[in-house]
Amino acid sequence: MSQDAAQSTKRKWLLFMIFAPGIFLILYWASLRYNPPAADGVEMPQTYVELGERVQLDGTGYRVYQGTKLFSERVELPNNLAIAEPGRVYVGLGLEADSGKLPGEIKVIDTLGSMYAPLDVKRDVVASTFGLTNDDHDLFMFKVSSKAENFYFLIGDHKQAWRFANTYRE
Repeated sequence: MSQDAAQSTKRKWLLFMIFAPGIFLILYWASLRYNPPAADGVEMPQTYVELGERVQLDGTGYRVYQGTKLFSERVELPNNLAIAEPGRVYVGLGLEADSGKLPGEIKVIDTLGSMYAPLDVKRDVVASTFGLTNDDHDLFMFKVSSKAENFYFLIGDHKQAWRFANTYRE
């Protein structure tokens, strides 16, 4: 291999190593910019009632209720303080069932199409944060988007939901 060919090859590799990362970053930035993350695409419930109303589902009465406070951006834990990240807020709800047991999966859906599962938190933390009574009812805490207008609390596979407005939104 001649000396000119070797120099030319070195020059090409040097230019490639300089420009390739820049081109990659530009393409990566362009793909992120034009492809926003899609929502979960959950269907909105067709029938709903407001919080506090009692509903009969499969012969069992259910009531979803709030405490003195529905939304909170901070949760005081023993020896710690949890603060929701920007764009998120905590929601605390209670579920009263005649049978005393959960009928299946519990979830909250927002009007943006996202679904939220309950957080695994001790019931006394939920009760003290949201002003709920710490009795035999089930207490739930969710971390939801603060940008949605309304939320729907769903029990199991039932189509019935409890709706509550986002009063935290500014």
